[in-house]
Amino acid sequence: VTTNPAMFDPGETVMVTVTISSPTAAEAGMFLQSNAGEASTIAGQGLAEVMAGLTHTQPKPLGGDQAQFSFQWTAPAAPGAVRFEVWAVAANGNN
Repeated sequence: VTTNPAMFDPGETVMVTVTISSPTAAEAGMFLQSNAGEASTIAGQGLAEVMAGLTHTQPKPLGGDQAQFSFQWTAPAAPGAVRFEVWAVAANGNN
């Protein structure tokens, strides 16, 4: 999980990218939640907002052994630690 920019202030909105890597998978999906802040989808990234966080709407093909999902996240107004929990799946595409 990476952010752009890498350093940010309370209340700032940043782009977060989750990279899923596998040398053998054909496609990947993910679910993400955080204990603070507000996540929102970016058009074309294949993510949807659900009550508990963000989830993929369909598997994303791997290119170069990786799939990436990006979204916007607004940091809480007060400084402090934030925990992102990510569940990822890499699959062979055989349904």
